[in-house]
Order: sequence, then structure tokens, then C-alpha cells
Amino acid sequence: MKVANNQIIENLPKDIEQIKKDLMNFNESVLNSFMFETVFLLTTKNSKAHKTRNIVSKYSKEKWTEAFEKSKGDVDKAYKIYVKDASFC
Repeated sequence: MKVANNQIIENLPKDIEQIKKDLMNFNESVLNSFMFETVFLLTTKNSKAHKTRNIVSKYSKEKWTEAFEKSKGDVDKAYKIYVKDASFC
């Protein structure tokens, strides 16, 4: 058990860096989505914005389903696949 604890402690800095990287990527994705939505709504008529939002929503649901299937139900892996493949973000 002592070896396992030492391994955990040794890997901690690497794990913390990975978590920081994942959070930064997530925050960047959220910010990009928010900025896109804001600019889009400011420059587009309401009916077109609604239609486009529905198309993007359908597309993202399809991509999530594909990623979830590829990952065989592992949500963490599915998220990584989804983010990697989601070039629209």
C-alpha cells in the first residue's frame, strides 16, 4: 500500500497540470461558444438565428452520440472525442 501512495504522490504534479490544461480548454470552449452566440445574435435576424441554433444543436447531438458510441459508454473518453472532433466549437 505504501508503494501505491508514493506513486500517487509522485504523479500528483502531473495530474494537477493535466487538470489545469483540461479546465483551460473547457473554459476556452465555453468562452468561444459564448462569443460566437453573442456576435451571431447581434448580426442576424431572429428567425435565421433560431433556425441556425436548431441546426447546430442537432449537429452537436449527433456528434455527441457518435463520440459516446466510439467510447463504448465512457463519458470521459466521449467528451475528449467530442471536443477533438467538434471543429464547430
